Amino acid sequence: MSNRPNRARRPGPGAGQPAPDRRRTLLIAGGVVVLVVIIGILLALGGAEDDAAIDDDRPDFGPVAVDGPPLPELGDGTDAALGTPAPVVEGTDPEGSGVTIGEPGGPTLVAFLAHWCPHCQNEVPVLVDLAAEGELDGVRLVAVLTGTDEGAPNYPPVAWLEREEWSGEIILDDERGTAARAYGLSGFPFVVALDAEGNVAGRVSGESGRAGLLQLVDAARAG
Repeated sequence: MSNRPNRARRPGPGAGQPAPDRRRTLLIAGGVVVLVVIIGILLALGGAEDDAAIDDDRPDFGPVAVDGPPLPELGDGTDAALGTPAPVVEGTDPEGSGVTIGEPGGPTLVAFLAHWCPHCQNEVPVLVDLAAEGELDGVRLVAVLTGTDEGAPNYPPVAWLEREEWSGEIILDDERGTAARAYGLSGFPFVVALDAEGNVAGRVSGESGRAGLLQLVDAARAG
């Protein structure tokens, strides 16, 4: 039997430390946890924005009264409504204040808009830019929010116009689309130019773009 004393064995290099594969697994697991936390925060913020939109207690529709015969629906070819008096439409804005279009008093551009219409969503920023650039100076700008649908995208419509920094007036159409039908709406967006006497100077159905809108502005001023 050997008389050598027993010696404690020293741990080899790396003993007591996680193996490389284990360290990699721990790093991946930690990264996944961080990612899940970030996604949760983003979803919570998004949910808060959605709740803010849902909690908007301003009305979608308003009372509308029309005085005068309705304009014919806009079709192809010459517009039969040109030069004729526009019906006077009395409505309310989102805060309940009265707003009227069609009365004599100055050139006016009336944009009938549906919040879910992608062409309306393209046209509104152009109108906002034209107003900011002074291209609409002396011309009254009014949006008629019509065709509102709580289940459709980009709802509610008033919040949409606020996001776009709409500087004009707003009329809430009623659930029957009375204001839109009175002006002969045939598609979205539907923009009507009225001269200073309240006569129809031009109507366009569909996206007009900057050049088309400026033509309507010129027509309203020239009447």
